[in-house]
Order: sequence, then structure tokens, then C-alpha cells
Amino acid sequence: MTGRTTIPALDADITEQALSPTIGALDAPGGLLTVLTSTAESCGACLLLEIRLSAGAAGTRPAHYHPRQTERFEVLDGQLHLHVGTDHRVLGADDTAFVPARTSHCFYTTDSPATLRVELRPAGTFEQGLRLASATGKAMYRNPLLIALVMQQTETCFPGVPLTAQRAIVTPLAALARRVYGRRLAHYSV
Repeated sequence: MTGRTTIPALDADITEQALSPTIGALDAPGGLLTVLTSTAESCGACLLLEIRLSAGAAGTRPAHYHPRQTERFEVLDGQLHLHVGTDHRVLGADDTAFVPARTSHCFYTTDSPATLRVELRPAGTFEQGLRLASATGKAMYRNPLLIALVMQQTETCFPGVPLTAQRAIVTPLAALARRVYGRRLAHYSV
């Protein structure tokens, strides 16, 4: 062993759709995500998404939180399971729910598909993180550098682990991702 570290290759094809700065649809695990109001259009105030989840879609498991962003969920059709803190809710058409900043949450579907709108305030760099996750696809899940970069851009943290510890791990890995993949990721303002 030479003491060298192998850095995973960015082996995913980056699609023009995901690179587009305009409103567009992005692939999401178990469904389709459409940007209705972009970060740029709202001058950073909010990001409005429409998400179509297939039946049995994992959505955003495991539970997570955003230190500075609030989320508002509105179900347009179908049923959505939403965990907010220790509360479990099943939302149907026209139901809404609010998730305060720093509050653990996750959402998913079971037997039926669902369409929902999610508004994040403030937008921060969440949209760039979603576009990066969409563009790199399943390759992201095998690449700790990309995972860290997406976590940093979407300000995604996990309950039960001190925020300072998460930042101590994510920040250097995201910085390394920027150095290693800089040119390939330039479209994401990373």
C-alpha cells in the first residue's frame, strides 16, 4: 500500500436539462421534481418545487433538517406521509404542513403516487444542490465527495449528530469535491 487515496471518478453523464439555468424538470429518486419558481426568480427569497412521487417512493428518507430554511408542503393529489419531529401526518389533496428550520423531517409515499408543492425559504443554494444531485444521478450515492457537496449546498443535516461534527466532516469533503471536479461542476456555482 502506497498511502495514496483513490478519488472516485465523476462517471455520470451530466445532462443539459440539469445544467439549464432556466426552470425545468429534474430527476429525483422515485419521481420527478420541477422548479416552479427558481432561486434567481425570487432573488433568493424562496424556491418553489413541484414533486411527483411514484407509489412507494422513499422521498427524503432518512430524516434530516435544514438549519436556516423553512419548508411548506402542499399536497395537490394522492397521499403523502410526512414526519415532522415526532409527529407523523398523512396528508391528502389540499392539505398543507409547515416545517420550521432546525426541525427533523422526512416524507414518502406508500400505496399511491402523490404530487406536492414544496416551498423553501430562504432558497440559499438548495436549487444548485438539487441540480447537482439530479445531474450526477446514482453516481452521487457512491461518491462521498459529491454527497458532501450536495449536503452542503442543500444545507441538509441529520438529527442526532452534532451540527459542528457534521460540518467538520462535510466542509473539507465538499472543498475537496470542488478541487477535484471543479470544471465539471462549474455550472452549479459550487
